[in-house]
Amino acid sequence: HDARRNFIHIEDVAELIAATIRRQITGSHDCAQLQPVRFSDIVAAAAKAFGSRSQMVFLPQQPDIADNICAADDTLFRLLGQYPGISMEQGMEKEAAYRKCMQ
Repeated sequence: HDARRNFIHIEDVAELIAATIRRQITGSHDCAQLQPVRFSDIVAAAAKAFGSRSQMVFLPQQPDIADNICAADDTLFRLLGQYPGISMEQGMEKEAAYRKCMQ
């Protein structure tokens, strides 16, 4: 099973928190990517960003990994007038660039 997750880039989270504070929005709100990504999408994005030919394989003898996703709720994003903007691919490219600079 190609499990799905609602990953959101930390830069998006930081900007959304700052915007929430600036606009004095209170309450409890979801802050998760609205479009879940599959593990295979994460691996593909990382392989591309890091220039790897690695591939993901599923071992049929292993139990399935369950999805762990939130129902799409864009209430906070609508209140702020902004949505997460960094895709999985862009996030992996940022990480690869950062690691290259740190070498």
